[in-house]
Amino acid sequence: MPKYSTLKPATLNCKPRLTKCLRSWITINKTLDTAENEKSTAKRDLESATAKCNTLQSSLDRMTGNNEKLRQQVKDYEANRNTAADALKHYQGKFSELENQVTSLADEVSKVNTENTLLKDEVSTFVRNQYFFEGGFI
Repeated sequence: MPKYSTLKPATLNCKPRLTKCLRSWITINKTLDTAENEKSTAKRDLESATAKCNTLQSSLDRMTGNNEKLRQQVKDYEANRNTAADALKHYQGKFSELENQVTSLADEVSKVNTENTLLKDEVSTFVRNQYFFEGGFI
């Protein structure tokens, strides 16, 4: 390359502009490299975030499915509880009927026992009277 002294005045004027352009070009290239690195980092971060989002979506879908299963179980338990409550009411009614029958039977047994006692008394009296009239002693 020729020395400055041999360059024409127009060439000397270009050197500072060329240096400025080269510096700008280097700065732009560095900025582009930085931007490219940042773009790659952002792309990796986006892929990572997308993977996490997909994992969370899968978990959410699974939990939603579990919630639906739990809701169905609650409905089933409520239906079973209602069925059991209906059965309990039915058997309570039957129990009341049986209690009434037992009370009636107890009353009947009491009457029969009373009649039985009266009959025993009558038989005893009859037997005593019979022995008395026949001359026997009791």
